[in-house]
Amino acid sequence: MMVFAGCRKVEGPGRFTPGRVYLGRSEVDAGDVVDLGVLTFQDDDGQGVRERSDSGRFEFYSEIYAVCLRDCPAGKLRRGSVVVVTEASRDGMFRVSNVGFCKASWFALLDRTNLLPGMYVRRDSDGLWVRVRAVDGELGIQVEGVDEFLAPTRFRLAVGDGDLLSIPLVRCVDAEGADDLTEGSLYRLMRDSNDMAEVTSDAGTKAVYFFRRFSFDLAGKSRPRGDVVNGEQKPPTEEPKP
Repeated sequence: MMVFAGCRKVEGPGRFTPGRVYLGRSEVDAGDVVDLGVLTFQDDDGQGVRERSDSGRFEFYSEIYAVCLRDCPAGKLRRGSVVVVTEASRDGMFRVSNVGFCKASWFALLDRTNLLPGMYVRRDSDGLWVRVRAVDGELGIQVEGVDEFLAPTRFRLAVGDGDLLSIPLVRCVDAEGADDLTEGSLYRLMRDSNDMAEVTSDAGTKAVYFFRRFSFDLAGKSRPRGDVVNGEQKPPTEEPKP
């Protein structure tokens, strides 16, 4: 059995970050009975650390927010979408609310260490990337120009190269015929809707292009892995060049 636990204090064995969410693995005694009294966590150095559940070092959650690090076929989840995870299994699977089981490697857990003021999130209503003004204790997000806090599931987050980004960036993979783009350069994404992207061009001005000119693969590729059409990654028509 796996449990979600947020670190409350650093005192104790191992190196843990306050506010970060960790997965704890329950121990099984000789009779195959789950013992919830002792849990094993992987700390920030990747070391296994045993901790009693009643030590007060962690607080436990029945569900947690997570962000998709890639487009996921299950439930048609898109890169950057925020979901609610209700269960984690020992074999590397998450149960996602209203979707079912998905590979845990497709997601990053959200907590008070990686969802922060100053980040940019995408409003689903108009595709505009807006700045986060504040984040409350339940990870509710308040964006600039809005007084209320909204659940993170109401937004998409910036993701690139399998990690969260504070600013939405894309890499140009096709600058043919576009005077204000340079293939291989990074651009800040201002707004995206359907198959169009508004970025800050080489001229320093906002410009709108087809999204197929860009990739979230920030490490850079000479060819996109496939055109992005209506926000979904399509299979490539040719093998990407190395």
